[in-house]
Amino acid sequence: FGISRTLAVTPWTMFLLVTALASPLLGRAYDEFADRDLLTASMVLLAAGWLAVYLAPDISLIIVAYAALHAIGLQLAFLGVSTAIARRYAGMSGLALGIAYAGPGIGVAIGLPVAASLIEGAGWRSASLAFMASCLIGVAFVWMMTSGPKVVVPAPSTRRSTERAAAVRPRLVADPQSLGEPLSAGQATRRAAE
Repeated sequence: FGISRTLAVTPWTMFLLVTALASPLLGRAYDEFADRDLLTASMVLLAAGWLAVYLAPDISLIIVAYAALHAIGLQLAFLGVSTAIARRYAGMSGLALGIAYAGPGIGVAIGLPVAASLIEGAGWRSASLAFMASCLIGVAFVWMMTSGPKVVVPAPSTRRSTERAAAVRPRLVADPQSLGEPLSAGQATRRAAE
């Protein structure tokens, strides 16, 4: 776009600022809404961001894509992975988180060379379309990985700490009418009050 280096780093700067400011609000959203819905939204936001980058006539749309769509989408995904694992893998959440967080390292190690060759061979706009497609494929992955049981019973070794925690905060209760999605803390609190 023929811009200064200062302006060229603005999308990344805005991405970091929005991520930091939005993180507590997005974390709270996971207390109120199903992780499957928010993780799906994260993939759609990321895909929309890459589409915006692909269509960008100048740096301003790229700044908006990174500041709004990529920042919110990626932070929803980051928080959602932890939340979904905590809700589904009680008693083995440490191992599940360890496996999940190996993903970013593997993704960067594989993704950077793939992105570099895509950009070199087909251009940065085509690379943006490839990233958009991978995010849309991510929606199916989210649905597959969040189709777990309604309520996960902690392993015997964690029951004692769970019972102590239940005395301090409301217990998550499964809704028999739900379609396999565990209740969030906010939903469980509302149900307990009814």
